[in-house]
Amino acid sequence: MGKTTTTLAFSELQYLSIAKRAVKYLHEDKTFASMPLIPTKILDQEQYKHTGLLQPDVSQGVKEWSAVQKIAEGGHNSETFELAGRQMLLNMSYNETQKLGAQLIADKRDGYIAQWSQDIDYALGHGVISKGVKLNKGILEQSTIVENLNGTDSKLTTKGDGWKAIKKMVETIPLAKRQNAGGMTLRMTENFYNQISAPARIYQDRQEWDFIYDKYMGPKAIDTQKITKVIITDKIECIATDTASGEGGAAADTGGETDDRLLLTLEDIRFMARVYSRGPSLVDEQARLLNIDQLWGWKGGACVFASDAAQLSEKIVWA
Repeated sequence: MGKTTTTLAFSELQYLSIAKRAVKYLHEDKTFASMPLIPTKILDQEQYKHTGLLQPDVSQGVKEWSAVQKIAEGGHNSETFELAGRQMLLNMSYNETQKLGAQLIADKRDGYIAQWSQDIDYALGHGVISKGVKLNKGILEQSTIVENLNGTDSKLTTKGDGWKAIKKMVETIPLAKRQNAGGMTLRMTENFYNQISAPARIYQDRQEWDFIYDKYMGPKAIDTQKITKVIITDKIECIATDTASGEGGAAADTGGETDDRLLLTLEDIRFMARVYSRGPSLVDEQARLLNIDQLWGWKGGACVFASDAAQLSEKIVWA
């Protein structure tokens, strides 16, 4: 637990309990917690520079061995990502501290910690926002927008259009990336699932969701098209600051029948990660006249190193 503090008023157990509770809630939510983790080497680092290897040229075809050949070489490219923080201020009066006994502060402020964890998770999707200003980008803004999900538009009224939508998104991720990557993660709004799994939505003699499951998630799914995790969430609905490219990508979603979304990601550390320069931890603590103030912080961001490994659908409508 990284700390930058003025005074410590409680036992180490109290601070650890808050930090561990925040991490627990982050992992329980799992909206974006399945992305690989990369910690920075410097506490509170404000940027992360990712260096990738370009396609190397390392071999030549020959009939006879010869050292007079082109030496193996490969270039590099780099990209810098902004990291930003979500902070939480916990306040306890001295009367409260005297009554703590064996009780943990994490129990008394459990609701605050849970909401802080939700805010961190939301920031991974949409970026950290302070007073309407975006401090860094979330995964939605770094994704490739997929349009015309059924081949014509993204009005998925016809039975089979839901399958066409997922099929297009899967195949938009290059096969070379899908090979040996361990499967994909599909996030969808709840209304999308409800529409596709409705009893009347029959496609190829079965419920359309069952058809999709068998094709991409079940035991018959081939490795290069396998969706290993499905997450139902409204956190993939775009907000006004998600200036994603493509039709429907920049306008805020309102939810419901006109603003469903799909987010398909290949969560391999070569292609994306949750980078953090501070895990949930105490930044500062101040003993004041009547109370004790604790400043807790997290700093990081979702970093997409290959935008074609993250596919965000344009708005989906049903009528």
